[in-house]
This record gives sequence, structure tokens and C-alpha cells, in this order.
Amino acid sequence: KMVIKNGINVKKFYQKKKINKKIKILCLSAIKPRKGQLNVIETMKIIKDKKIDFHVFFAGEIQDRFYYRKIIKKVKQNKLENFCTFKNYVSEKSKKKLFMDSDLFILLSEMIGNSFEGFGLVYLEALSYGIPVIISKKTGAADLKINKNNGLIVHPKKYKLIANFICDLRKKNFYNISKQCIKLCKKNIWFQRSKQINQLYD
Repeated sequence: KMVIKNGINVKKFYQKKKINKKIKILCLSAIKPRKGQLNVIETMKIIKDKKIDFHVFFAGEIQDRFYYRKIIKKVKQNKLENFCTFKNYVSEKSKKKLFMDSDLFILLSEMIGNSFEGFGLVYLEALSYGIPVIISKKTGAADLKINKNNGLIVHPKKYKLIANFICDLRKKNFYNISKQCIKLCKKNIWFQRSKQINQLYD
């Protein structure tokens, strides 16, 4: 039995040479409970306490106003206003710039009732820009062959573990990390997927 996973079309890969002085973290997704933005806020509290210079960009349509208000309330309670930015609509041009400017992609999705998060292409998109990804174990993307050099697959509520991974990025060779991210993405482009499909019929 062979499972053909999601793939992505990539015209260009972007190799990063170094991490920004202020770690720029991107969370690109519709804002609603299943996407777990509140989990990112909980992680931010720990990073802030470690005196690490960072900023999180939350970008995506607000699909649940009540959940969004909860996020903003939590941000204010923990004095995180200066550590995050929210952008509602993101054009393709803006999205490219967000990826180019970021050092890390994070999405800590969780199951809400029977609602399961599948294998979103956004993870592969992030890898194509040479940035590591933090992926929730509660998603289909947990099948990606992530290693310590290109990201982290983790329970969405293991905030301390996630925060430590982010803080440790500064101690690593970011050029090599970026290289590993692109290498993983290349294994998941549609050209590779089409080869797997052809093998089924050989």
C-alpha cells in the first residue's frame, strides 16, 4: 500500500544566510480555534521571559471573531503587544515578502471536535523559502520527514519545548538549517510526487 502525499509547485527556492537579530516568526493561517493561534501566544510568553528579541506576524483572515478577541485579550494580559502584529488580508505579493522576511514558520493546530487539520501546503511553501517549520502533531503534516535541522513536530501545547527550539535557533548555523529546509521541500515537489504515481503503474 502506497500513500501519495501532498506536493507543491515551486518556481524558485530561497536560501537564507543568517537569522535576523530579532527572530521573525510567521504564523500564516485563517484565525479560528482549529489553527491554534492561542498556543502560539502561550509560547510567546515563555520566549519573552527568556529575554529573546523576537516578533510574531499573524497573517490570515479572521474567520472567528470570538476566538480573535480571546487572542487579543491574552496578548494584552501578558503585555505582548510589542511582540506581535496581526494582518487580516494577505495578497500573494505580501505573502512572499512575509516568507522572505521570516526566520521561522509556526502553526500549532489542534483537533476541535471532529475537525482535523490536514496536510496544508503552507508548510512546504515555508520550507521553499529556506525557513524551518514548527508543526503540530495533531495535523496531517506531521508525516513530513522533519529533523532537528529543518523544524520540529510537537504536541501543540508543549509550550516550553517549542520556546526552547525557537530560542536555540540563534546558536545554530542558520545557513545549514536553510539548506536542509530546501532539501526537504525538494523531496515534496510535484515532480517527485508524479514519479511516485508513475511507479504505481510500472
